[in-house]
Amino acid sequence: MLGDDLRQRLDAMPDSAAKVDLINRLGMEQREHDPRAAVQLCDMAIVLSRRLPYPGGLARALRAKGASLLLVAEFEPALRDTAEALAIFERLGDAPNALKTVNIIGNLHRRMGDYAAAAARYRAVLSQSRAEGDRLMEASACNNLGNVSHSLGDEEQAARFYQQGLALFRELGETRYATMTLINLAGIHRTRGDYPRALDCCQQALSVFPEYGDRLGEAAAWFDMGLTYRDMGDPERAAEVWQRSIEIAREVGDIETEMSALVNTAQSLNQRHLAVAALEVLDLAALIADRIKDLTVLASYQEEYAAAYEQLGDATEAEAHRRLCLDQRRAIARQQSLGG
Repeated sequence: MLGDDLRQRLDAMPDSAAKVDLINRLGMEQREHDPRAAVQLCDMAIVLSRRLPYPGGLARALRAKGASLLLVAEFEPALRDTAEALAIFERLGDAPNALKTVNIIGNLHRRMGDYAAAAARYRAVLSQSRAEGDRLMEASACNNLGNVSHSLGDEEQAARFYQQGLALFRELGETRYATMTLINLAGIHRTRGDYPRALDCCQQALSVFPEYGDRLGEAAAWFDMGLTYRDMGDPERAAEVWQRSIEIAREVGDIETEMSALVNTAQSLNQRHLAVAALEVLDLAALIADRIKDLTVLASYQEEYAAAYEQLGDATEAEAHRRLCLDQRRAIARQQSLGG
């Protein structure tokens, strides 16, 4: 969280647009390390911007807050903040910042499972960025469209988008963004059974993210590496790697990665007929399940509960969780139909 020394220094500065800009910059620096501290800084900038008033600073603070809330899976307030930011940028005629905001709104829709809305936002970003020659935003849109395609099960299209985004990021010298795309490609290689390439992508990412202090990226890389070991038939190694992912995810408040790693750990335990241990892990997942929006993860969560109770001979609990899993699967099918 925001330290007392930093808060006191900021409080001592005179209120001005320059102070808002400084707070916004500090918030951006904090986002990947401590999203909650970033939100605190954004709130300070929002209050000051409204009081001055300073519309441009307000819009940037609202967008930054939305991006920070995205990282801790608080999607509804993030959508409200980014929608307000977009409206301000459009009133100011600030097309580049409006485009960045549309991209973040697309990220929010995707994380909420609304793939049709996400794809529409990303296509708009791709079209406008190409028209305006904004190659960084073009690369980001390609990567994000790859994420949507991957979520909808179209691995070939996802791979094409990821490769386009990766080539652009590398051409622009954007090493960190290129590394994020490598993590996405790791999933494609894993699905195709090319485990050495999947592991190589994860290892490359883990050699880069610490240089940027990107703990969120590290958690994602360890998680994907665990998936690869799982698919290689090495559940013990997978569980070790997922534990590293869980620890980092908890440290930075990334509940979605934490949840995914916990559920996969439980699945690994169930497959080894360690139902009691699986239930202990799932009970940890239950502490954050009500904040998770990814229906695929929630369906797997219920499925592993059912599998554990079945092993323990509790048919009633197993059936209850099977029904909840089926409800989630039906909701996923409806979303995929809309997204396609």
